[in-house]
Amino acid sequence: MLSMDLVIGYLMDAARWVLIFSLSWLYPGDYAAWPGKVTEVVRADEIKVKHGTIMETVRLYGIDSPIWWETPNAEAAQVKTAPAGEEDLSEDSGAKTATGPKPAPYGDQAVAYTKGRVLGKLVTVQPLPARVEGPWYKPKIDVHDRYDRMIAMVSVDGENLNKDLVRKGLAWWYQPYVPFERGFKHLQDLAKADRQGLWAAPNPRAPWQWQGTVIEKLHPLQPSSGSQDKR
Repeated sequence: MLSMDLVIGYLMDAARWVLIFSLSWLYPGDYAAWPGKVTEVVRADEIKVKHGTIMETVRLYGIDSPIWWETPNAEAAQVKTAPAGEEDLSEDSGAKTATGPKPAPYGDQAVAYTKGRVLGKLVTVQPLPARVEGPWYKPKIDVHDRYDRMIAMVSVDGENLNKDLVRKGLAWWYQPYVPFERGFKHLQDLAKADRQGLWAAPNPRAPWQWQGTVIEKLHPLQPSSGSQDKR
């Protein structure tokens, strides 16, 4: 018997393809899928892809992976050099605790998996709207988010990397931002049931539960939960 989340996931996939088809027809330069070579894995859910002569930073849609280093909020506020809501996770960023850097559980495994799947390989990038702004009768649809990253689905060897990371327990369904993506929830539930990856722990903490940007300030229609954002 099909679960309701799986059924809704199929419907959302269909609706997404209708949206992609419409945007690709209206804005072919922005929303048509394109092939590119992955030159760098910034983190498990963020990669750099060469598109012709352009280097695009691509943020995987709908998911949030464990980061490389987890820093307590008080210290993070002192050492941040990245844009608001983002951690600078480079080795020389200073983002270390008094006892040295503390790896987020399964952060290294998630990054290693993404590197193994896509680094140096050709992938297909399907851009999705990063935001919709302005009055309802004249929306402004932007292909990049506020950090100038392209939000996208990424496929490699015919497989969807976004969904693959969730199913293997190497990423969370990004519920605060895409609560309607029940297909991702279904994959996450399967990973939890199988105790895959980060779900081997009894209660893993999602990155947005401890980082500094409050989601509700950006998304006032979301129910208040004290969630926080790691975009």
